[in-house]
Amino acid sequence: VQPALADGPGRTLVGSWEVFITNEQELPPALDMTTVNRDGTMTNSDFLFGTGHGVWKRAGDGQFKMKFRTPILATASGPPFFFPFPPGSVLTVTATVMVAENGITAFGPYQAVVHAPDVPDPVFGFNGNIALSRITVD
Repeated sequence: VQPALADGPGRTLVGSWEVFITNEQELPPALDMTTVNRDGTMTNSDFLFGTGHGVWKRAGDGQFKMKFRTPILATASGPPFFFPFPPGSVLTVTATVMVAENGITAFGPYQAVVHAPDVPDPVFGFNGNIALSRITVD
């Protein structure tokens, strides 16, 4: 993993964030929680799919690229949810976000795909936008 350059000049992605997720496929919007670590790693918690782990790097002043993978929980593959994924499926999300000048919000597009074991092509995919709000101590 390349150094994340978290200590470089400009705004940082390091911290904990609430992530509001919208999409272009008319799926319901969602709220996740993400923690971005200084060493270029990150953890994402999704109420439906579970916990994902990933990496990130600085792509410019205030701009960051990230990728995380989430094993899809068995409970997300059956009723009452509408995602009938085979056991062992994995959600992969890539995104590029820009942290605003205020340092407490960030925005950007994402792409998500689900791969199932032994299936070469994605079994599901969606894309949209994310809006992050930094969790702060008041």
